[in-house]
Amino acid sequence: MPDRYPVVSPKAIDMGRQRLLLDVHGGDEYRKIDCSLFDESLICDRLLLNPNDGSAFYLGTPNQNRPLQRLGKPTDGNWLQCRYNWRYRVHRDGWFYWLYEEVILNVALTEALIETIFIDSPPSSVFEDFALGR
Repeated sequence: MPDRYPVVSPKAIDMGRQRLLLDVHGGDEYRKIDCSLFDESLICDRLLLNPNDGSAFYLGTPNQNRPLQRLGKPTDGNWLQCRYNWRYRVHRDGWFYWLYEEVILNVALTEALIETIFIDSPPSSVFEDFALGR
């Protein structure tokens, strides 16, 4: 399966002079990959994006209690890819199931909307965490 697609309007977020472009892979009907603003930063699942300097940080799972891991800065024309595993429990028809997935977040910070930025070039940096989270 591809790990990057062109950017479409809902995945472009205006952050002052720059625009944050996201390409999210993962999530399903039981678990959505949410992005929300928190104290002027954007949190997308396990990724924290600081709009002031464009830095990206990996948060890890909530139960890991480890410090933020700086991934770098997606500068104009370059982009970052963050890949990790996720697992979660679902109760259905009286049974509990563990569901596993790989999540891929592609992130670019640009002044102009470039819909094919993730297709035209490889990521400048790839971060992977395949320890299971929940």
